[in-house]
Amino acid sequence: MSTKSLIELSARIIAAQALRKTMTPADIDSELRAVFQTLRELDHVEQQTQPSQSKAAPTHTLDYLRQHPHASVQPHQVICLECGKAYSLLPHRHLVAHDLTPTTYKQKWGLPRATPLSAHSLTHRRRRLAKTLGTGQQLIAWQAQHRQPMLKPVASPES
Repeated sequence: MSTKSLIELSARIIAAQALRKTMTPADIDSELRAVFQTLRELDHVEQQTQPSQSKAAPTHTLDYLRQHPHASVQPHQVICLECGKAYSLLPHRHLVAHDLTPTTYKQKWGLPRATPLSAHSLTHRRRRLAKTLGTGQQLIAWQAQHRQPMLKPVASPES
């Protein structure tokens, strides 16, 4: 965080304190310095604990994703290969804006039909919830109850 941002944040904190209690100009000055120093130290510690940009996973460009469409479905987002916007779930409404359906989108970009257009984390969370609620077993039971009995073929009259 820049020094200017830290100063502005410190000033907001002290201004909020000054609204709650009476402070002399000297109190404001000393508190402002103390808060600024604390924020600067916290920022320094945060920068040291964060991985460097070179160690982080590379951010793929839209051109790369279009050449490797499977990479557009990521752990926490799905990148639209048409416009590059990120979503946790690529909505049907967004695809309609590109004159596509989920099926035609997958065909156009060479994705298997079974590929979910949602982030891996969302897919896994929904799968766990469905297992917990027993949705699959409920569906099987419903299908068994509503399955139409097969019609027996009518015997043709023999002459």
